Amino acid sequence: MSCRSDKLRIEFAPMEGITGYPFRFAFRERFGGIDRFYTPFLSVSQSLGFGRHERRELDTGEDDKNMVPTVPQLLVKRGEELAWGIEELIRLNRRDVNINLGCPSPTVYKRGRGSGILIDPTAIDRMLDGAFEILESHGIGPDDFNLSVKMRIGMYDTSKLHETAEIINRYPVSYVIVHPRLGIQGYSGKPDLNAYGMALEYLNIPVLYNGDIRSVEDHDMIMNRFPDTAGLMIGRGLLEDPFLAEKIESHVSGIRWSDNDDISRLESFTEKLYSNYLSYMNGNVRNALSRMKEYWSHLADGPYLTYDLVSSESSKGAWGSNRLLSNDMKRLLKKLKKAVTYEEYEGAALGIFELMRGKKLPVSGIF
Repeated sequence: MSCRSDKLRIEFAPMEGITGYPFRFAFRERFGGIDRFYTPFLSVSQSLGFGRHERRELDTGEDDKNMVPTVPQLLVKRGEELAWGIEELIRLNRRDVNINLGCPSPTVYKRGRGSGILIDPTAIDRMLDGAFEILESHGIGPDDFNLSVKMRIGMYDTSKLHETAEIINRYPVSYVIVHPRLGIQGYSGKPDLNAYGMALEYLNIPVLYNGDIRSVEDHDMIMNRFPDTAGLMIGRGLLEDPFLAEKIESHVSGIRWSDNDDISRLESFTEKLYSNYLSYMNGNVRNALSRMKEYWSHLADGPYLTYDLVSSESSKGAWGSNRLLSNDMKRLLKKLKKAVTYEEYEGAALGIFELMRGKKLPVSGIF
């Protein structure tokens, strides 16, 4: 049975293309409740190196002890790759390392990485054993870094889950984050809570739950059913409701969460996020707007743009939202989605926030 730490941790899941450092810096400034962030996966090449993208993710100043820490996540499949990645992160003053055993992207799993390595748990054993052997030969021991794992419950089925857990138990892994979906599922279907319960039983180290936490009620459901869970990792739920970690934290503390300025904070966040993306894109407005539209596609599924929840099994509405949107909100989101200049984007965004505050919009602010 897994051990539980004293404090329930809430961690921000890595999401490729979204939670890069421009997003993390903006989120830190505007919202709280997060114990750790994670980088989107950093791929170590077969020739043992990081690419330009990975270097940009690491050269951010996030090793500053005054910041909410960010854990680099490595995408590897060989012991040499893992050992090199750990040594390079230590050289960069990064002592926390997370191994990605869960990415469901076909371009990843078909190469035996991410969730693809779960097909053969002995490959995980060889990777970890080889990495620790290399590190030991270089004078680096388990006390020199903090290793964790993020995994799915299997690639095609859960038949290897017990074997995978037993292998991980043999190594100095400090905690495991379990997303109870199969790799082949991607993000479709519902998390398999029975399989999560098995993982919690098989692993003898702290386990964090990841998957479809979108409300305080979801938190309660997981923690009531699995009280040994050491924490939660939340991804899409925090994109839809950036206040979610604060709400859960207040709920656990028995304090009623209240923020009368929540819409203004959300608006300020989107402004800062655009500014960060524009800088990251070297002033390219179209590319910055493309990233913003991707974020808004998640926000459209959250509680701040909508007025009622529809079953997740129902057909989706504007911008893929599975919640009810007013006609005015649909029109504004459509206008934002089509924006090709900052002025067009800003006009639509301002209209959305005015609508969120309950102010009546003139026709020109909608169409």
